[in-house]
Amino acid sequence: MIDKFRSVTRAITSILSLACLSFAYPLSADSGGELVMFDDENCSWCRQWETDIGVIYQITPEHCQAPLKKITLGDALPDSISLKEPVVYTPTFVFFIHGKEVDRIVGYPGEDFFWSMLDEMIDKGIPENIQRENASQCKNT
Repeated sequence: MIDKFRSVTRAITSILSLACLSFAYPLSADSGGELVMFDDENCSWCRQWETDIGVIYQITPEHCQAPLKKITLGDALPDSISLKEPVVYTPTFVFFIHGKEVDRIVGYPGEDFFWSMLDEMIDKGIPENIQRENASQCKNT
């Protein structure tokens, strides 16, 4: 019972934090970067990611380049995004530019590997000058 309460509390806190902070860290209209996490409530690696990274993601430089959205595996995709192939495993992190998939991380490889893999995806999809502009906007808000 306590575990269920904790998971519900974490979920509510995460939702409220993301809703509030999405206004605090705008993304440059030029980059169109977005990170989508496909998760599942029974996914232990998703919960581990939330513990390690999810609680701080919205205050990181990566968030300035790729704001996070979450989609439960099996839910309908927004019309604004297009996957190269279906998502099968959770967690899966898909990086989009203007709604088109650039790259993805399947699974959660641990905190250190996650950050380096995410940075590679961002570098692959967003030109350096736009990254600097996005970072500047985050610092000014």
